[in-house]
Amino acid sequence: MRSIPDEALRENYLHFTDGREDGEETADMCRALDEIEKHAEEKGVRKGVRKGIRQGIDRTMRLTRLLLADGRQDDLIRSTTDTVFRKELFKEYGI
Repeated sequence: MRSIPDEALRENYLHFTDGREDGEETADMCRALDEIEKHAEEKGVRKGVRKGIRQGIDRTMRLTRLLLADGRQDDLIRSTTDTVFRKELFKEYGI
């Protein structure tokens, strides 16, 4: 059988070869490639979402540090509930 490193891809391979592990391909390769592409795309989306969340947290924590350093605790509290004000603060601090 071919060496398929990713377990999910291996399962797809076996599915599209009717479970035959002798390497005999008996199924529609276009369908198999579509499934592999879909799996890779979903994995990429999940990775992108995680990266976006990290960036948002980093941005917010930077604003928090700057507001605290400037003694603007009231503005920090307000920024937790007022989205428009928070966006203004991001712009003010160049974040």
